[in-house]
Amino acid sequence: MSMLSLLKPFQQHTCPACGASFYPGECAIYSTTMSGKVLEQPKQGLLSRLNVPPLVGAKYTYEHARRCCPNPECNYLFPYNIERTRNYTIAIIGDVNAGKSHYIASCIDQLTRHAQQVLGCSKIVGLDDTDERFRETFYTPIYVRKQQILQTPQAKEKKNPPLVYELTFAKGAASHVDGTLNLLFYDASGEDFAQTTRMVQYSPYVAFASAIIFLVDPMTMPGIVNELPSYLRPAQVRESSTAVFNRVLQTFRSTRGLAQNARISTPVAIALSKSDVLKYPLKRNRQTPRFLQYENYTNAIDPTMYTDIDREVRELLQTYNETALLHASEDYENASFFALSATGASPDSTGHFGEVRPLRCLDPLLWALWKIGIIQSV
Repeated sequence: MSMLSLLKPFQQHTCPACGASFYPGECAIYSTTMSGKVLEQPKQGLLSRLNVPPLVGAKYTYEHARRCCPNPECNYLFPYNIERTRNYTIAIIGDVNAGKSHYIASCIDQLTRHAQQVLGCSKIVGLDDTDERFRETFYTPIYVRKQQILQTPQAKEKKNPPLVYELTFAKGAASHVDGTLNLLFYDASGEDFAQTTRMVQYSPYVAFASAIIFLVDPMTMPGIVNELPSYLRPAQVRESSTAVFNRVLQTFRSTRGLAQNARISTPVAIALSKSDVLKYPLKRNRQTPRFLQYENYTNAIDPTMYTDIDREVRELLQTYNETALLHASEDYENASFFALSATGASPDSTGHFGEVRPLRCLDPLLWALWKIGIIQSV
């Protein structure tokens, strides 16, 4: 039986790294076991677009073959199944100390542990070196050594490979998906979001993301900081996260050629990170807000839960005069507020955690997957 697959000849794909359009059959195929080894040169023409061999079987498997983005400034090696499954990029953004790496550690750990329960998928697999990179960079520091992760350094080269997970769904699963899909998670230095030029140069994927999770550091909010115990207060309150959020918005508009008054359709989950510190300014409340309560996730999300949390966080921001972020969110058609804690508590003076107990880390991701049509609601 032929391994060739007939695809729609005029249907282009989009590179998740740079946004370039391409036909899978016209991409060069590289070996990843031997750097620079070209297995098949790029082809041109209608026939190459029609006949696209899947990168399976001994010939390709032994070489860990991957198609390459035709954009010479990108050269991203696509997931092996790029041409025959849907690919969704989740951009995780925040300023310098928002805790992006901690969030990635807890969010993906919970996702892989509870994927069948919360998504209805039968299998989740990290592609290529994803599992190894996740374990070394994110999981081991937090969950094994119980140690604070150092800030992600500024990018020095344009290549920033994502963590790629292939999700398989059985027929009849509690999802809108039948078959497989890829989730691509990007992490970048907060300093690379501090300047629009660096964002465009080193994090172009932001403008082409399927959804954005924007982490807001409550330690940049003077009203909240003033109500924290002295040992938790930062020596200096840094620039508001709203400035970074607005730069992301501007990058979206300029990259996509949108008018200044055009609203962005990409779903954006705006999450207060380090929500464990919010118990101090909220201690006068008679009732614990829902965003500070642990959630038992089921195989279908409840939209009313996210509506409640969105309202609670908006009220908190109003109370502490952080209205600029609320106004900025109005430029997105689908924006919702969340609060989470990647570790459940602040580190001690040596950067260690006594216990790691994530709080509501899956909320922004599940909401985003619901908004882009992957999972169902009750």
